[in-house]
Amino acid sequence: RVTDAEIAHAMRLYFSLTHNVAEGAGAAALAAALKDAPAGARVGVVLSGANVDRTLYAEILSAADAEITSAARSAGAAIRSAARCR
Repeated sequence: RVTDAEIAHAMRLYFSLTHNVAEGAGAAALAAALKDAPAGARVGVVLSGANVDRTLYAEILSAADAEITSAARSAGAAIRSAARCR
């Protein structure tokens, strides 16, 4: 299980690192992977769904997100790498 805050964090990561828009349900898999994947594990997630209200998405993106750690940056590198493989 992931929290709304963890999903919002994943939505911000998707946008910040790949410039992809993800609705909450679409970002839930990334939120779970960031929370539960063992350190150093290679994990694949599917990003689907960009059906998000514009006002809500703007609020989520503008929220302070000081939790972007080196682990999240590593996840971002993996996401970018996977995106190039499409």
